[in-house]
Amino acid sequence: MKKIVFALAIISTCFASAQNVGDDAPNFTVNLEGGGSFSLSDQQDKVVFLFFFGFNCPHCISNGPNTQDLYEVFENDPDFVAIGLDTWDGNSSGVSSYRSRTGITYDLGLQGSRVGSDYSTTYDRIILIDKNGVIRYKGVAQATSSETRAVQSVINQLLAENTDDDDDDDDDDNNTGGTVLSLDETKSVSVYPNPAFDYLIVDGLENRTEASIYDMSGQLISSSSLTPSANVISLDNFSTGIYHLILSNESRSETIRFAVD
Repeated sequence: MKKIVFALAIISTCFASAQNVGDDAPNFTVNLEGGGSFSLSDQQDKVVFLFFFGFNCPHCISNGPNTQDLYEVFENDPDFVAIGLDTWDGNSSGVSSYRSRTGITYDLGLQGSRVGSDYSTTYDRIILIDKNGVIRYKGVAQATSSETRAVQSVINQLLAENTDDDDDDDDDDNNTGGTVLSLDETKSVSVYPNPAFDYLIVDGLENRTEASIYDMSGQLISSSSLTPSANVISLDNFSTGIYHLILSNESRSETIRFAVD
């Protein structure tokens, strides 16, 4: 009987430590290949891209260039930072060899198995942390080109979001049950109600506007074209949760977050 209880305790502990989308990201500090160190706690108000790899893993070597291509899209954005973490715990020479074979230019951390364990993930996987230190994307597939394309859309959304401190400035908009934003230099549009139930209204449009809605994992849920006279988005088949609406026209693009109750 004691052996059964002990086994159940181990299983319970494993599930309790699992990190999921929506959880606070566990802090970590690792030494870097080439010198220096990286601490997650130093990356406040930044979107953090984590790539877990094995320094001598064949498919990690094959997919590493995909992550580099993704990094190059955002490397000049001050609100974005990327780091690779070697879950195979190779030495500096082994990780340097991995860098040479993949062409990766972003930071690579040594001895990353503990971090992989803390995040309940494995090698050749991507995790994204938002500006508030919350896990917003946790890949379950290898970092193929199709995976990194999906991740790119999520990064775009996360970079467009405000931090909690910035959100405090928007309380007046939230209290009205909607959001006011600008799609050109002179006119504003209103999006309401928020929280929504069966529909969203985008009021004040003057031109055709493309509307795309993504869930919190970055998956495209719906897309439609709106006009001044056809400005209602149906939410009939939406589950309860948080979504992102991207409105774009010839002038600019704007992203808002809304809830479906």
